[in-house]
Amino acid sequence: MAEVVIGKGEQVPTTVPFDGDLGELVGRYVGQARGQTLAVTVALSGDTLTVAPGKSQPLPARHIGDFTFTDSTGVVLYAFRCDRGHTTELRVDAVSGHYVLVRQAR
Repeated sequence: MAEVVIGKGEQVPTTVPFDGDLGELVGRYVGQARGQTLAVTVALSGDTLTVAPGKSQPLPARHIGDFTFTDSTGVVLYAFRCDRGHTTELRVDAVSGHYVLVRQAR
């Protein structure tokens, strides 16, 4: 009955291959989040992109299309923005908000 009233709910997005160079996304991204500074470290573990917000352990990120990745639950989205072929920012879309983080110099 609940499914009829409120629907099936959101599905975890499908993983799609990333055709670019994951190494171009690696770096440290910093910005404001809920009145505090948030730093997210993006790295590679083998051929898997990992994302570590704050002091968290790195977690694998799945590519779901258009330079957008998600965590294993599909709840947090990480969207990379590029300017002239260089990654310049990371937009984090979480349940608690949307944060724009700027890539730091290597």
